[in-house]
Amino acid sequence: MLSARLIEWIETLDGGKPFQSVWEQLPAHFGYEAVRVFELHEGAGEVAFSAGKPISGGNLASTVSIFNHGVLGSAVRHGRLLEVRDYARHEAALEDRKEEIKSLLVMPLRHAGSVIGALVLVNTEHHRPKLNRQELQELRILQSVFSAHMAVRRIERRVSRHRGLLAFTSKIHSVSRIEQLVPMLFKSMSEHLKYAALSLALLEGDVFRIYYAVGEKSSAPELVGEEIRPVDEAPLTRHIIHTSEPILIGDVMDPVVRAFYPIGALNIDPEDDVDIRSYAGTHLKYGELQGVLSVQSTEPWSYGLSELEYLVSLAEAMAYGLERVRWRALDQSADRLRRIDWEDEDVEGITAQVLAILEDLWRCRDGAVYVGSSADYRRTAACKGSTLALQLQVETFIDDEPRIYRSRTEVPVSIRELWSQGTAAALSLPIPDGFVWIASDRKMTEWDLRLANSLARELDPYFRRLQRHVRLRNEAALDPLTGVYNRRKLDERLQRMISLASRYGDTFTVVVVDMLNFGEVNNRHGHLVGDRVLARAARVLKESMREGDDVFRMGGDEFVILLRRTSKKEAVKVAMRCAEALTSDAMLEQYRVQANFGLAEYREGETPDSLLEAADREMYAAKARKVSVLGVPAD
Repeated sequence: MLSARLIEWIETLDGGKPFQSVWEQLPAHFGYEAVRVFELHEGAGEVAFSAGKPISGGNLASTVSIFNHGVLGSAVRHGRLLEVRDYARHEAALEDRKEEIKSLLVMPLRHAGSVIGALVLVNTEHHRPKLNRQELQELRILQSVFSAHMAVRRIERRVSRHRGLLAFTSKIHSVSRIEQLVPMLFKSMSEHLKYAALSLALLEGDVFRIYYAVGEKSSAPELVGEEIRPVDEAPLTRHIIHTSEPILIGDVMDPVVRAFYPIGALNIDPEDDVDIRSYAGTHLKYGELQGVLSVQSTEPWSYGLSELEYLVSLAEAMAYGLERVRWRALDQSADRLRRIDWEDEDVEGITAQVLAILEDLWRCRDGAVYVGSSADYRRTAACKGSTLALQLQVETFIDDEPRIYRSRTEVPVSIRELWSQGTAAALSLPIPDGFVWIASDRKMTEWDLRLANSLARELDPYFRRLQRHVRLRNEAALDPLTGVYNRRKLDERLQRMISLASRYGDTFTVVVVDMLNFGEVNNRHGHLVGDRVLARAARVLKESMREGDDVFRMGGDEFVILLRRTSKKEAVKVAMRCAEALTSDAMLEQYRVQANFGLAEYREGETPDSLLEAADREMYAAKARKVSVLGVPAD
């Protein structure tokens, strides 16, 4: 007749509930003080469950050896239920256990002719009386039930993990960023391992970049975070990297475990307040990539060799995935660079595309591209909403290789204004005739520097090509006498500005400039002097312009100025400034050269010819009234 308790236990296990709910009740029911359940994997034993009074034999360091000799080893070899009422008198008793253990019951768990585990009931205070017939019958029934369910669950667990591993491996090819890959990894781990924390630590120079997640066991991670930690502050992770061997810690608080590992190495919290008790971690390596994948639990003995085996397989797949997405990002960036039209004269458009590529690579919070000379850099592109300087007066600062700045004080004084509040790290990436500034709210490491160096090598030939193209186009577009743009360049630029104004609603103003008394200079002093005077006038006009505004020679002694994003009212001030600059120039004053200005603001529907004609009419009106700018009194 089976007892109600035994029937209840069998129904619990048949219902798929955890073994622990039954195991923890066994000592009291059979008159023992503690229970230990071991699993065997290829001859190695490990603690799968522990409840009741602590026993020195329950630590990780001894679990492998106890199945090779002693009472447990004898019971496992014979595969039969073994009751030892007086442990000290048993022929196989271990000397170091005789003082502590009084009575022992070993229940080997078998499947397909092999022992797959053992359940051990222990008394340390008194000798246990001999089991009666009813108790022996119940134990033999439990032995069969436990053996069957443990075998089935081990197979199901292994099959489930293999399927999960295959699913994860197949998904690796569907992502292209590490920010997508890590959550996918943690989700796969959470489906097959109970955990309080999951961690992926990647070795990047003298630091670890640690991705971590915390949550409840058997649930999806509640939080995925990232931190940079010096190698010396993660001793257990460093130890695994150094030895290239996986580590399994049953109970961090076990004295034998703490004696075996350096105490500092067991401070394994991933920046949270979870009290970690058990840990499994494995080395992760692919090419130059190195790291550690680990899982941690608040319960002791949460992981065994089967969990470690799964973790090792997952780490191998993850290492391949990490190497793939890291360099794939660079490949994709290189491909995007190749698709840019580097022969386009629009430097602002090209550098904006380059900046967008770098934004994707570094998830930057702010950034800009600066192009110019060794003493003056003009911003040609910036992140959306950026407040970085439009122009930098730089004496010396740019190296010929990428640099990472981890604090504002590391940034050269000449560009320190680029460091904004909230920046955790910044990168300067040199390009021909300039540099790119990338500011991030996450810290940067040696990996970012390696990526920047690789990208700098990719960028260099493209920017040199752009540099040559712009120089040749500029040379072809320049008037050889005055050094300002020629009529052909004016036609191109005016057409483009009309197109952009029509699309975005911007305005601009055309200014026609006609020199006074220039014909007299040619007649009285000759064309050689006339050429020098005309060139000087062009230079004065250029120096009076704002950044981004251009001067063009229409022909003879007539020039045109294009003022971007400028109304006619604002343009009048620019024209007055130019007129004053011309009259105050010593050389031009010597030959009494001045100018008349005519202005025309763009309106929807205007054409290049209509704008120039309108500006021309106003210029002749100003000349007729003998004023430099119409509406402004003559001196």
